[in-house]
Amino acid sequence: MSTYKIIFRGKIAPEKDQNKIGKALARFLKLPESKAHLLFDGRAYAIKKNLEREKAELIQKKLKSAGIYTECKVEKLKGKTAQQPTELTPKNTTSHQLDTQPHVSCESNNDSKTSLNAHTQFSDQDVVASNKDVAEEKQDKSAIEGARVLVYVGIFSALFYFTGKGEQAFFITIAATLLLSFMYFAYYIYSEKKLKQMLKGVVLSLVLLAVCMAFPILLPILIVYTLYQLKSLWDIFKSLQTQAWLSVSVWATLYLYHYYIELDYGKYALAGIFFITVLGYSGNIMEHRLKDGLMKLSVMMLSMPLCLILLASIVSGLRNLLQTTLTNILSPVTTTQTVASHMRGDTFINSYTRDITKEVTSTVSTTSLGSGSAIIGSTNSIAKAVDSDSKKQRE
Repeated sequence: MSTYKIIFRGKIAPEKDQNKIGKALARFLKLPESKAHLLFDGRAYAIKKNLEREKAELIQKKLKSAGIYTECKVEKLKGKTAQQPTELTPKNTTSHQLDTQPHVSCESNNDSKTSLNAHTQFSDQDVVASNKDVAEEKQDKSAIEGARVLVYVGIFSALFYFTGKGEQAFFITIAATLLLSFMYFAYYIYSEKKLKQMLKGVVLSLVLLAVCMAFPILLPILIVYTLYQLKSLWDIFKSLQTQAWLSVSVWATLYLYHYYIELDYGKYALAGIFFITVLGYSGNIMEHRLKDGLMKLSVMMLSMPLCLILLASIVSGLRNLLQTTLTNILSPVTTTQTVASHMRGDTFINSYTRDITKEVTSTVSTTSLGSGSAIIGSTNSIAKAVDSDSKKQRE
């Protein structure tokens, strides 16, 4: 019967604080907190052994919920040592045999964030290190990141080539790039299952507006909601400005290189600036999955029109937050008129009074809730998907 061991290689969730996780693990494993940083030195540490498959998976699930990513490997087979450990997860991690060290007993503390329940507590610590594994993993990571950089540089090089085919081709290239970027953005939103989340935000804004229009007493809730969405939308707008300026700089550099600067040294300088910028940007996104990196590239290309759309949405939403309606109303007005004594032919008519009715037009101004809150809330729900500062999942 196979038994399993839990391997920790220093990987934690991006949103978790490494220092806090390290100290928590050190306390849990009865290690000095001063040695906590060693858990993230790239080596492999076996923190649990001799487990049945179900218990190993349960421990791994508990650790993952705390933001600690581990691997589960076959430790040994009954009657013989396993020659090639088999990993449960992740599937794409290279499997290697790990040399074990003597076990050190450890107990869990009462910290709810790091301790497991009674039947899944750590009972020992097995510290292992495989320099070969670490070296191979680093080589694989470097090769993957290098391939991503080549992809990104290849895209920018294609832009450099096609924009030099004439001024008309320059603007056609811009239009085609924006179209392809939008298509990839739509594909990414759909494939990453973010469309449902975006639609939820839009529907929520419309429903809240309808409810507040039906029950004006809820107007303060709508105002608070709108201000919150407005702040979030403004933050996204500010985060996209850097991407927008980078996009404009790329296109401006290409135009100056091909159609404005005639001196050779000027062209060399612009070409150098362009490719240095491209390499720097590619290096900045190479750690992300290729799919996420292409999404960031698409957002950068779309950032200028996106900023204009967001700004227009903010202005339109504020202008339509409250709607003023002017209504013309026709109302009858009766006035009393006094007629003096007078002769009508041979007949003398004494003075008298009479009522005269006229229709008077008046304008009435009414203020009601407009569509501004729905515009701001809906735009913000969509804009969150392209926020360049949102955290992406990494390999």
